[in-house]
Amino acid sequence: MKKMCLSFLLLIPIITIAQTKNFTIEGKIGNWDSPASITLNYSQDGKPVTLSSDINKGAFKFKGQVSYPTKGYLTMHYQGPGKMGTAFMLWIEPGNLTIISPDSLQKIAIKGSILNTEDADLSAIKKSINQQLKQWFAENGRPENDSSEEYKVRYDKKIAEINQANKKATINFIKAHPNSFLSLSEINISLSRGVPDVAVVEPLFNSLSAAIKNSPMGKAYQEKLKGWKTVDIGSIAPDFTQPDQTRKPIKLSDFTGKYVLLDFWASWCHPCREENPNLIKQYNLYKDKGFEILGVSLDEGSIEAKNAWLKAIKADSIGIWTQVSDLKGSKQNEAVNKFGVGSIPESFLIDPTGKIIAKSLRGDLLNIKLKEVFSGKPILQSAGNVTVPYELLNKKLALDTAVRYGKLPNGFTYYIRKNTQPKDRVLFYLVNKAGSILENDEQQGLAHFLEHMNFNGTTHFPKNELVNYLQKAGVRFGADINAYTSFDETVYQLPLPSDKPGVLDSGILIMRDWAQGATLETEEIEKERGVILEEKRIGKGAGERMQRQYLPVLLNQSRYAERLPIGTDEVLNKFKPETLHSFYTNWYRPNLQALIVVGDIDVDQMEQAIKEKFADLKNPVNEQERFDYTVPLTGRNQFVIATDNEQQGIAVQITFKHRAATLQTGDDFRNYIIQNLFNSMITDRIKELTSNKSKPPFITGGAGIGSFIGKLDNYSLSFRAKPGEIETGFKALWQENERVKRYGFTETELNRTKQAFLNRLESGVAELPSTYSQKFVNEYLEHFLKGTAQAGIKNELQLAKTFAQGITLADFKFMVKEYIKDVDRDVLITGPEKEKQTLP
Repeated sequence: MKKMCLSFLLLIPIITIAQTKNFTIEGKIGNWDSPASITLNYSQDGKPVTLSSDINKGAFKFKGQVSYPTKGYLTMHYQGPGKMGTAFMLWIEPGNLTIISPDSLQKIAIKGSILNTEDADLSAIKKSINQQLKQWFAENGRPENDSSEEYKVRYDKKIAEINQANKKATINFIKAHPNSFLSLSEINISLSRGVPDVAVVEPLFNSLSAAIKNSPMGKAYQEKLKGWKTVDIGSIAPDFTQPDQTRKPIKLSDFTGKYVLLDFWASWCHPCREENPNLIKQYNLYKDKGFEILGVSLDEGSIEAKNAWLKAIKADSIGIWTQVSDLKGSKQNEAVNKFGVGSIPESFLIDPTGKIIAKSLRGDLLNIKLKEVFSGKPILQSAGNVTVPYELLNKKLALDTAVRYGKLPNGFTYYIRKNTQPKDRVLFYLVNKAGSILENDEQQGLAHFLEHMNFNGTTHFPKNELVNYLQKAGVRFGADINAYTSFDETVYQLPLPSDKPGVLDSGILIMRDWAQGATLETEEIEKERGVILEEKRIGKGAGERMQRQYLPVLLNQSRYAERLPIGTDEVLNKFKPETLHSFYTNWYRPNLQALIVVGDIDVDQMEQAIKEKFADLKNPVNEQERFDYTVPLTGRNQFVIATDNEQQGIAVQITFKHRAATLQTGDDFRNYIIQNLFNSMITDRIKELTSNKSKPPFITGGAGIGSFIGKLDNYSLSFRAKPGEIETGFKALWQENERVKRYGFTETELNRTKQAFLNRLESGVAELPSTYSQKFVNEYLEHFLKGTAQAGIKNELQLAKTFAQGITLADFKFMVKEYIKDVDRDVLITGPEKEKQTLP
């Protein structure tokens, strides 16, 4: 599957963590005066910190230091009448924060803090989700007024829907904000209660930036992950021994050969005990089929605690299964520590071999899983308004089995696929995760220069012999053999005949040389300077000149604006050969490289050849870390005009920047379908503006969500203006955007677009035998460079059929709200220099 790229910019996210440790918080809360006071409490380096301030006509001020952003709590202290909140949570981060409220902590507004703005935005989304419960109560009544079983079923279902919606909103936020400490906090708190599903939280944690993961909070979470992995699904449950009600020692391993629900609870835990009637029902259903429950109480103390535990067992009638407790509470209980239980209720379902097969099961989730286990059939769960396989949403999509995928001990990756279109031809692609973004100030342009040098002499093809050899083999330089350098990668492509003796062996040798065999002779470097500078001179047209005007603005003054692959004249004219050698040694290394081979070949023979030729590639002894640089989202809106004497016509682009969504799991694929459907429907709307009209508002126009290179998505609106009618075009396009934002799409549009999407996939499956190799190469490029799942067209069709029916108009309302925001919006206008004064 290939994500769309709609913009002419190639943007990738840059990490920004404040370097200063100082913070200042200035605030004004109404007109409070002494003796009122306010305190700020937070932790730093594991130690509690309390700052105090008097209040003078509502004003107060705190100064302090933090190494990393951290949560803090403001508390008002005043004895007397008045409307006051007791405490307010906020994020403390280096810099200056301003707090304003008309009268109390309850109405606080915070300025100067991206983290607090993000927190407020996420809270607003969750609040709107939770409002659904109030509406449901208004329509169905409250639990205290209806104790019927039918009501309870509907109520539980609604609660589950809201919890799932909150979870999805949290996950979407995390995926869109990999550089935010709030994302780490949400993973740690919202998604990691009790014993979390490692398959869910670990990929989310790994998607965070290096700076976040390596912070103290990030390292602490990594330690938690290590513990959870030992009791993750698929792991063997650790054994433990605890006394039962008669003080007889009971081992978990005593239940080997049976399915065991390990239930952590306590007499004082109301949610735990509310589940007991359901546990009794399920126990009676399956006890004769090899099902047992082992209850572990976290009651703590001596006689009183034991009596409370025994009383609860009797009152709830749960003595019908084994109950144990060491009465040591939650901190010293052996079972609690071994299973990493952070809160209760918590449970683990263990199979007869001692393997954990599920966890955190209650209510319908427990009932469904037990039915699945003892019936031997997979049970379905709700996704949208249809059912899908139970674990599909969170399951990572596997790579298409039609491709041979592997990684050598040195980190070198390979993809091999047999494909006979075209017959007797093969495509070789060498991919290196090194582009201009990795250059230092003295290396600007050298990633691209290296690309050229790989054609000017390698270990097995000195000087110009490579070009001569390939021309004799019928390969056209430029038309067939080619390469490109971008911000984040350098890619070499080589199509060859696969039916000529020795040519495939030579192809492997060429790839091996391109990976780590460039000779970089000083004489050849000096010759190539002139070639590169001439290429750069030719490229200095209107597009390049205007790009230099708007790129620093659109890229938020990030590193990307200063690292265009073509480089700078100053560096290209003056760099020393050893500077080029340094870049080559640091970044052309096997753990950043992949070889893609697709064509009419023998896969086994090709794999063996790759292993023989690439296994000896070396990584540097003290290799530099390959950072994932990003373009920061600043929360600002920007307007920029770029003009040039040679530019023809006026073009307008409105871009809403957004962190890129991942495409790795079933749920990601569902979101991918939603995005494709949205793009199709909005494109049809724009076409309607220009078709069947005597006076279309613009020459051409478009809109949609797409990806840039790297980890930034955007929603983009663009049009080419008719002479003198830029305002007409802008109004028409913006009005259509507002119509979608306010009213969404219609059922007719959605159903028509769904069917067209499925038809395209079905056509792709039917045409698979005639699919050209280049399509597969492009898929594996995305898999290696971006981690984008490539399940194969057949699997994608089945997934689409599973998910499409459950996609409703509500999904698009959520997506529009996520992408079309009032911040991080850029308006770019390009046009002729002579019309600059007439532009907005």
